[in-house]
Amino acid sequence: AVPKDWDKNRKVAWTLTSHGRTDVAKGWLQPEWELNQGVYSENNGGGVLEEGNQAPVVEGSRAQTITLPSPLTLKVSAMDDGLPKPPRRTPNAAIATAAAAPANPDPNNRRRSTQGLRIRWIQYRGPGKVTFEPDNAPAVYGKPVDLTTKVSFSAPGTYLLRAIASDGQLESIHEVTVTVNPSGSAQNR
Repeated sequence: AVPKDWDKNRKVAWTLTSHGRTDVAKGWLQPEWELNQGVYSENNGGGVLEEGNQAPVVEGSRAQTITLPSPLTLKVSAMDDGLPKPPRRTPNAAIATAAAAPANPDPNNRRRSTQGLRIRWIQYRGPGKVTFEPDNAPAVYGKPVDLTTKVSFSAPGTYLLRAIASDGQLESIHEVTVTVNPSGSAQNR
C-alpha cells in the first residue's frame, strides 16, 4: 500500500544487506495491478459487482481483557443495502440445479455466491488457538444480522479477532483486540 498522494511515476527500491550480501528490490505502480472492490468480488466468487452495491456496515464489541481459562462473549451486528438482490428461484430451476449438482461436491471448491448478508469470525493474529462458538451467522436477506459468540483461547497473549460481514460480493471487517492474561495472574489477586 502507498499513500493516496503517491506520484504514479515514482519508483521505490528496498535495499537489504545480510551476511555480507546486498540485494535490491525495485517496485512501481501499474494501473492493471490496482485492486478495487470489483476485483475482490470477482475473485471471491461474487461475480461482477452489482451497480450501486455498498459494503455491509459492521460494528460490535470493543477491546477486551480476560484471564485464562475464562471465555469471552463477543457481540457483532451487520446491516446492508440489500444488494446484490437474491437470485430468482423457480421450482423448475431448483430441480434442475439439484439434478446438475455432483453427488460428491469438491469440498475445496467453495465459491462464494450471493446468498444474503452473513457474518463470520476469524482469528487474524495471536499466539494460540482461538475457538468461536458459533463462528458464523446464517445468511439473511433484507434485515440486519446479529451474532453473539463465545470465544475461548488456548494461550495467554494479545489477539486480533475479525468479524467479517459479507453480502456475497463485498465485505467489511470489525476488529477486536483481546488481551488474554495467564491464569492466576496478578490482575486477579
